[in-house]
Amino acid sequence: MAEHQTHPDPARSHIRLPPPRVEAEALSYPRVGSLHVAHTFEELVQMQLTADQAHATVLALRDQDDPAAYEAAWQAWRDRADEVQAAVTEHAKEQGKMRGGVELEVKRQVRHGEPAKS
Repeated sequence: MAEHQTHPDPARSHIRLPPPRVEAEALSYPRVGSLHVAHTFEELVQMQLTADQAHATVLALRDQDDPAAYEAAWQAWRDRADEVQAAVTEHAKEQGKMRGGVELEVKRQVRHGEPAKS
């Protein structure tokens, strides 16, 4: 099991950071039988919204004196971010699109309410 590291800021050295995460490609994707589960663009948008909300929770807890809550929120955010990254990668492969373009479309929709470009 990987060791936890302390926060690099000396003022926050009491905060234990989670161990480094594995790359998105190494994560197991959701499957039905032997097939990957396809995600629609709307599902990707919802997943990104969830990740952004989890990140906002991390930011809100950052300056609080509750290391356990911060660490739990940080881990939840990383899990949601990993999930959306993996889903974007899979969606791009299935649609024959560039991964970065799909991610940009999703984030544009989530953060600016702009419709996806065809």
